[in-house]
Amino acid sequence: MLVTEITKELLDDCLQNQKFINLKTSELTTDHPSTWKPVKGCNNRNKDLVKQIYDLYISGNMHPTVNCRVFGLTPGYLRGALKHAGPLMDRKTSLKVYGDITLKLREATMMDLYQVKNAGQSPEFQEKAQQTNLIKFKVRFASQAEEVKEKQRETVRNKPKKDTEEADAKRRATNIFNHGVEHYFQSEEFKQKRKKALEDKPIRKLTPEELEARVAKWKENQDKHIEKNQLTCWERYDAPTFFGSEVGKQTVRASCVASIGVTTPFLSPECMIEARRTKALTKGVGNPIVDDCVDDIINSDPDRQYFLRNGSLNNFIEVRKVVLGYKPKEYITELDLSDGKFYRYSKALG
Repeated sequence: MLVTEITKELLDDCLQNQKFINLKTSELTTDHPSTWKPVKGCNNRNKDLVKQIYDLYISGNMHPTVNCRVFGLTPGYLRGALKHAGPLMDRKTSLKVYGDITLKLREATMMDLYQVKNAGQSPEFQEKAQQTNLIKFKVRFASQAEEVKEKQRETVRNKPKKDTEEADAKRRATNIFNHGVEHYFQSEEFKQKRKKALEDKPIRKLTPEELEARVAKWKENQDKHIEKNQLTCWERYDAPTFFGSEVGKQTVRASCVASIGVTTPFLSPECMIEARRTKALTKGVGNPIVDDCVDDIINSDPDRQYFLRNGSLNNFIEVRKVVLGYKPKEYITELDLSDGKFYRYSKALG
């Protein structure tokens, strides 16, 4: 039977019922391609049928790896035939159109080879990768090699901000495509893996020696981290910390001006009022609060909004007198500190 039109339904029927289409003779047959009579020359294929296959491919209805067996070709040979009809999809477009099918094929291949869905999960593959790293970098994991770390630092330093933003957007798009969320740690897959790992992990209480060793190791890592950050800041900003450098100070000033209108939070009216209140309430640790401090608090907030929000100022003043010995303990039970008595004891300091 000669084929004049190739449709998605025909391809599905061929896959299901073990039928084949010979693109050189245009025959639909049940004979296996290994039994076909050879026809020399790849350009002898029916160009009209190849164009129809290409249209199906571009429209997302013909995956070369899945449907190549219908034509008795390998995926590579089928793609080579499609190139004569038009340009092939790039990897990004192909994943967008055939992403689900490609993922299933990859997982099936990994299951056949390593009995896992991802080759990186296979102990055999991991050991092979670690042996390669030992030969190349003298460490089991490439990320531990100093040359790799330095290369990553240089890449981050020299990478334009625009490229970084594009890479972040691309990574988020990939995570949304694969897991439905912007970050992998938000996905249900990661949460289930983490939950299972915690359930499978035996819980063992650390001995005092182990705990001491772990704390010492943590402190050592902290010291290394601080030293590393300081070295980085000296290299980049000529200061031990970012906020101690001129760049950091200018960044903070610009942020403060944009948010509160002044170059530092301590110059804002709210901060200055709060500082005066704090000073008034804590002035003279062993001395009673003096009238001018209380006046300063009251006069700094003429609308009395502070007292309406927090009616505990009077309580503090009066209780402080008892603590300092200016009033007996029984004095607390006799106080009338209900709402509306804001200034009753503000001037009476004993």
